[in-house]
Amino acid sequence: KSHPTPLLRNRDGTSTIVNNPKIFVTDLNINTVKEMLFLLQLQEVIQRPLVVICDDIAEIPLEILVHNVNNNKIPLYILRTPYIAQAKTDGYIDLAIITNSTFLSKYQGYNLEDLTEDMLGSCDRVEIDNQYTYLLGRHGSEIEINNRIEYYKSKIEKENFEVHLNYKERMGQLTSGSAIINIGGS
Repeated sequence: KSHPTPLLRNRDGTSTIVNNPKIFVTDLNINTVKEMLFLLQLQEVIQRPLVVICDDIAEIPLEILVHNVNNNKIPLYILRTPYIAQAKTDGYIDLAIITNSTFLSKYQGYNLEDLTEDMLGSCDRVEIDNQYTYLLGRHGSEIEINNRIEYYKSKIEKENFEVHLNYKERMGQLTSGSAIINIGGS
């Protein structure tokens, strides 16, 4: 469950439903028109809706996105993650595991142009309403999901109460059939 970018909602206020999307998870920012055009071209190649979960998007690429969404041109949806510090990295990794995508991290030296079609994950459906974004139907490996759950169990045993609750919430997202994430809006 997450806070969506409000611009991705339908004009009539109803939820935006994205069926059978490809998912891209990254901690990179989308800063330039060139990067936005790269994503638009990738969406045309995969011929499926593309949902990008990223750190942030600059003003000019956001304007391009809004134009496309308002004119129903290209099914490309960019969501900002609200996580901070280590929670951000953990959140990205969780989303990548649940959707069976490759997490493209700036800390590993990746650029947006390094993205290839085989790095994209998927889920059954993404729902964007006026308060939250829902990723429904995980497509990740059960072994990787269980390994991540064990990682959080070990963290819960070692951490203080406030951090402990954060890890329990993350474990709950991994054990259910859907990811509920908080995506920040502008």
